[in-house]
Amino acid sequence: MIFAASGTSLDGALIAEMRAILPGVILGLTFGLLGFSAVLGSLMIWRRREFSLLFFGIFGILYGARILLRSLPVDLMFGWEWPWLPHLDAGLGYALLPLLGLFLAQIMGAGWKGSIRWFWRIGILFAILASGFEIIWGQPGAAQGFSLLIMGLGLILVLAHAVKPEYRAGWEQRGILLAYLVGTAAAVNAFLVSHQMVTWGHTVEHPGLLSSLLLIGFLLASRVLNHRSRLLALNEELDLARSIQKSILPRDLPRTAGIDLAVRYRPMTSVAGDYYDFRQSGESLLGVLVADVSGHGIPAALIASMVKVAFAGQGERLADPAQLLEGLNESFVGSLERQYLTAAYFVVDRQALTLTYAGAAHPAVLIWRAESRTVQSLESTGTLVGMFPEVKARNQTIPLTPGDRIMAYTDGFTEAANPRDEMFEEERLEQFLATHHALDAETFADRLIQTVADWRGYHSTEDAFDDDLTLVILDVTEDPL
Repeated sequence: MIFAASGTSLDGALIAEMRAILPGVILGLTFGLLGFSAVLGSLMIWRRREFSLLFFGIFGILYGARILLRSLPVDLMFGWEWPWLPHLDAGLGYALLPLLGLFLAQIMGAGWKGSIRWFWRIGILFAILASGFEIIWGQPGAAQGFSLLIMGLGLILVLAHAVKPEYRAGWEQRGILLAYLVGTAAAVNAFLVSHQMVTWGHTVEHPGLLSSLLLIGFLLASRVLNHRSRLLALNEELDLARSIQKSILPRDLPRTAGIDLAVRYRPMTSVAGDYYDFRQSGESLLGVLVADVSGHGIPAALIASMVKVAFAGQGERLADPAQLLEGLNESFVGSLERQYLTAAYFVVDRQALTLTYAGAAHPAVLIWRAESRTVQSLESTGTLVGMFPEVKARNQTIPLTPGDRIMAYTDGFTEAANPRDEMFEEERLEQFLATHHALDAETFADRLIQTVADWRGYHSTEDAFDDDLTLVILDVTEDPL
């Protein structure tokens, strides 16, 4: 009977203890799950350099961990005493200050004369110094008074910025200001009560902060959804831009007797600033243009579409590469502002079996010479298209023989860097051309792209490059017409 009564008393005490810690456990887990969800949500908008959710999430995780440390009997659970527990509790409290400042900086910017930026910097410095001081002197929580002062400084900053219309222009900013005020008031009240500096004994720190975090979480979730909607709209626009750019590129490769062609076109993003095109004149002349607009993405793609129009207007100059590049320059000079393009244009005459080439600051055209079994490099002599009144390119004419291979490309190949930041460069292109000249044009093109991807450190060619790639391979397979 005594044992039963003792067991009943022990069970009752255990139940009472569990009831006492249950609210803290629930609150701690709620804060932690809310913070963890916010951190996951921040990954959705990571590329937009939007870190408000991230700082908010870390704040929630740390605050939840602090509540759990205070609520759970850690020493009884693990069977040993942990003298560092009070220091950890105080350190977590100090770490919350700079996170709060970083979050405010994401919402409100640097603030008037960088005041919010200075707030989180001071918070980081204080957290480091206070934690170190308390560990050395063995007095955890000794700097909580200074922590309250810094929090009060943050409250003054928020109130000062709330007066200015630009800092409370939107409903999101007004909601976050309200949440910050509620949370700060709850924290200040808890400090005053715990230090018996007021007559009342009720503290609402946890419910107040939970209300604030729930309100902020709702506001930030709305922000993520808005970002998501804008991202979907942007993706639709990119899909449309991709289809438009695809339509400006040649649908089919020209068929010319005695010539085999292969083309590879790899945009770095959805759309590219590279462009290639062909023009035929009669049965014997084939013109090939490869151009590279400075920059990437939609702005470069728009100029690339302009290159198509300008190239189509050079009908009388198709047989003269230098004059054709001058004509392109006339179309663009004075209208591209800070952008420009490089271009290489050559004409293969199947009747005379010659190649006439001119380049405007473009990577050299490489030719495998079947008779001498060497690689010849045709360097550009002209300046950038669209930047100066004249390109000043010069024509270079050379004879061709069956077995020769002509390779034109953009600088995405030569400037591809490996993990040691070494570029692929023209010399390696020449070596590859000399080593693999016996491959057919299609296989050669695929092998070259895979080789450059391997150089970059990627086994797959998908997402392997940090620039647009364009490659045109032209093989001479027969004697003159």
